[in-house]
Amino acid sequence: TIYDIRNNKGSLMASQGLYEALGQYFSPTDLLNFQSLFGLPLEPVASSIGSHKSDLRCYESLGKDCAEANLDVQYIMAVAQNVSTTYYYWSGEDFLLDWVKKVANVKKPPNVFSISYGMDEMGLADSYFASFEIEAMKLSLRGVTLVAASGDDGAVTGTAKKSSDHCRYAPGFPASSAYVTAVGATMGPEKGLAEIGCSSDRGGLITSGGGFSGSNPMPSWQAAAVETYFDHVTGTDKEPFHGFNRHGRGYPDVSALGHNYVVAIAGNFTAVSGTSASSPVFAGIISLVNSARLAVGKSTVGWINPALYMTAEKFVFDITEGANHCVSAESVCCNQGFYAVPGWDPVTGLGSVNVTALIETFMTFGNHLPTPTKPPSSPSLHTPKPTPAPTMAPGWMTVTGYADEGCSGEVTDVAGTVTGVCLIEYDGSLAVGSRKYICDDVYVTVEYYSDTKCSPSKTLGIDLYGQGCSRRVENYYYSHNFFSKNLQCSSTLDVASRLPKLTNPYVAHMSYDGNCDANVLSSIHAIKQNHCFDVPTKQKSYMFVYPNYMIYS
Repeated sequence: TIYDIRNNKGSLMASQGLYEALGQYFSPTDLLNFQSLFGLPLEPVASSIGSHKSDLRCYESLGKDCAEANLDVQYIMAVAQNVSTTYYYWSGEDFLLDWVKKVANVKKPPNVFSISYGMDEMGLADSYFASFEIEAMKLSLRGVTLVAASGDDGAVTGTAKKSSDHCRYAPGFPASSAYVTAVGATMGPEKGLAEIGCSSDRGGLITSGGGFSGSNPMPSWQAAAVETYFDHVTGTDKEPFHGFNRHGRGYPDVSALGHNYVVAIAGNFTAVSGTSASSPVFAGIISLVNSARLAVGKSTVGWINPALYMTAEKFVFDITEGANHCVSAESVCCNQGFYAVPGWDPVTGLGSVNVTALIETFMTFGNHLPTPTKPPSSPSLHTPKPTPAPTMAPGWMTVTGYADEGCSGEVTDVAGTVTGVCLIEYDGSLAVGSRKYICDDVYVTVEYYSDTKCSPSKTLGIDLYGQGCSRRVENYYYSHNFFSKNLQCSSTLDVASRLPKLTNPYVAHMSYDGNCDANVLSSIHAIKQNHCFDVPTKQKSYMFVYPNYMIYS
């Protein structure tokens, strides 16, 4: 094979699992048909958790309810044969967090998991990231490897399919987790051509996801590879468009073919593409590594990321062609995105792997894979800042929202936050971190910390915003509306002066440091009542009418 897999027979001592969601069922009959077509061992899924095994649901939906699940099951089991496979269906509303907590408490979890699902980091709270990293770390210490797809819409948000006006960097989770091995997609060898990054503008159905996390800092084990990447592209036509966090966790880590996989779906054989094919393939490769190690009495590999970067030259096929500026189906291509270059890059990662060489390399390790001794450095921003003027501490940052694009029409909402002081963040009654807003003459800097004291050594991430009016702002609730916001810093709280009233027609939410003492007011947010906030990308709208918050279809 192109990846030099000389033996697909794994070990009965090894185990592997699949995370599934969004109503996906796998079909046992389709699995049998797939194995029969390609002359594979006729093996069933060993365990199904979540009651989502059904030929009937698959066939009645004409494959809609089983395409992803069938792809994952068929290819992880094709790559790593004779390995016990568990299908985990999870219906929880919080995406991965409750699932990873549950798996971390299982007495004997599978040795490797493939996750073909992801979401925009922007939709997740900082506390969510911190909690997931802790649970993923627990699993890695138990010898479990988490593998995830890097996404199918390149470096940008999938909503850019509607219009290039929506183009922005959109790092994806869980690929952006430091304790997850992120897998990108390639193409070419399926047609007898050289392997390149999979992208819709080069004939692929999808564009492999990649970029830099806006929430997780860059790990020390990745720093040298990323620095080399920027050395390659800085000052060239491959230098990326601004707007990403250069010092965030970079992904993907590796890549595998992701174009035109033949999958048995509802009694037919269909060509499927995506990083959701690359992920189970690479997870199967790790099962082969585990099988080889278990056969000689060694442990499973667990968290492999540091070892991958430290020994990559021994087993990677470097991929130097490709880019991820376009969304899937070539509907829109953006300025935002990255190019593949020699070495690691945010398109194909380190590259694809020579499996025989990978196994040989990992067989040299003892029961603890190599990890760096240097602690992670605190993240900083890619965008250069001017020398800041003296900060206002304490002061106020005010964001005023308008119904038009020019920051001059009807005021729809106003938010004010104290600057220059450490603000503790809570999840319910539990303190989970802190943040600080800092103003200078030009920018507002938002710093996030994992402790409650805003300690520089505990920095999780940094965001930078320019003061003044900006149009068509993307916002967690009101994304892609044709409205504008004006961000300003001041020495006093001026929310009230910007609104006709704070009671009617506006409703205000205020936060205090301590017992509702106006002297220690930390933030205030006033929202216009009876105003329709339209969210076309979700085909919904919102309206605030105190004390109700209403959602419309």
